[in-house]
Amino acid sequence: MRPYRGCLALLAVLASAPAAAADYSYVDLGAVNEQRPAALTGRGSLLAVSLGLNEHTFLFGEYEDESAAQVTLRDHALGLGAHWMLDEYLDLSVGAGWAAKAAPLKTDQGWLAKLPLRWTPLDDLEIEPGIWRTAPGRGVNQLYADVRYRFADSWVVGAGLAHGDGDRLLRVYIRLYL
Repeated sequence: MRPYRGCLALLAVLASAPAAAADYSYVDLGAVNEQRPAALTGRGSLLAVSLGLNEHTFLFGEYEDESAAQVTLRDHALGLGAHWMLDEYLDLSVGAGWAAKAAPLKTDQGWLAKLPLRWTPLDDLEIEPGIWRTAPGRGVNQLYADVRYRFADSWVVGAGLAHGDGDRLLRVYIRLYL
């Protein structure tokens, strides 16, 4: 429950985000299904928060809570990112931070880096491929792709796939831009 409180505390700060940072101030709520090596499949929930600090920088946090074979797994990530508009339709961002994966008998933790490229071919459609890399202790190198559709001014529905190092992840979520 403590990771949820940390994300909720970040939500309290979101109201002060400048208008120029609106594309990077949001909350995601969703579900995940992750297949790991040895046929271990986990299903659970996702909470992600991003806070745009100014025109180019943002804070991000993510929490996943999964149950697999009567074992609870918890993933946490917290970091700082920067983004630049390459043209009217392309937005490149980079992020770095700290990640941890907690299991009943072991917790792996270490640095993380991500490199997404957001493409907006239509006003209401976003496609975001990227790379997610974490420290060897956590041992995950993933390629991912998300597709998001904006169905109202502040509401977006999204789905994503990730694959790498024997893990396959499917997530579906709803995003609220603040």
